[in-house]
Amino acid sequence: MRLIILPMPSLTHQRILRQFAYYAQTWLTENKRGEIIFASHPIRLWPGKYREPDAMVWLNEHMDRVGERESSPPDLALEIVSPSNEPHDLETKFREYAQAGIPECWIIQPATRRVSVYTLEERAYRLLGHFGPGERARSVILSGFEVAVNDLFSHE
Repeated sequence: MRLIILPMPSLTHQRILRQFAYYAQTWLTENKRGEIIFASHPIRLWPGKYREPDAMVWLNEHMDRVGERESSPPDLALEIVSPSNEPHDLETKFREYAQAGIPECWIIQPATRRVSVYTLEERAYRLLGHFGPGERARSVILSGFEVAVNDLFSHE
């Protein structure tokens, strides 16, 4: 086993996460569809492999995957790209989430103010779309959930 110590998230990173969690929690509660948890809460991708996405959503039908100390893969994983950790966020974690069978992955890139949404097809992610300022990022597995990209960056 290897321990990797990553840099602490920036204030911008935390604010984006707060905004996403707010909109997702509001939608999940209103629609009685599931639960969102945000880092730090480890998910076990497979035996011996753990990750902590910035945010994770489990649908009601998969709440048996949520544990007190760790959980099994969520239905949606969200990563906010950190400039100091970009290759790890965009390559390693992305590939591992697909391998673990996480149905949907959102990647938020603060530097470009872009949200990319990917859906899983046969153990590989397919791009649903890149969404930028003035657009609304949308989910497939959370049918009807959308968030304005501008709202995720409203602290600026």
